[in-house]
Amino acid sequence: MQRVTSWRLWISLGLLFVLILCGWSMYDEAMAQDVIPVDCNEAGQTLGQALQTANPGDTILISGTCQETVTVTTDDLTLDGQGSAIIDGGGENQPGVFLQGLLTVDGAQRVTIRGLTVQNGPDGILATRGAAVTLADLMVQNNADDGIQVMLNSTADMSWDDDQYGQCR
Repeated sequence: MQRVTSWRLWISLGLLFVLILCGWSMYDEAMAQDVIPVDCNEAGQTLGQALQTANPGDTILISGTCQETVTVTTDDLTLDGQGSAIIDGGGENQPGVFLQGLLTVDGAQRVTIRGLTVQNGPDGILATRGAAVTLADLMVQNNADDGIQVMLNSTADMSWDDDQYGQCR
């Protein structure tokens, strides 16, 4: 009887140890967050590349002028322009039929966009297909159609204190 109880105790302790290790591993993964710097003025660095390598929980620190159209599909992501970065459409600001954001959030949840200027494109920022975004400290200007478009079951939490929106249709 004593022997059976001893084995049960050791098996129980072993299982408990394994569960603790698994829980610790999941905790480490959940807490792993990276800061990804991207300087669009440096050759070979683009915001699009940074978005492709980003994981949930990451922050992308943007500097320089990014002359590209990008799409965010990763949940729990922060794009921080640090008050000076620009996403510039290069004058592609002719009104059109199709919605095309210079910065599109497509279905991603809990995305924060702050400290950016988004300008000279067909649309500035587009949140679509169930996206959930927080927008703060932005300047959205000189876009042909909408500066900010939120559509198809998407939501946007917008801070109006320091934001500037102008010269958009």
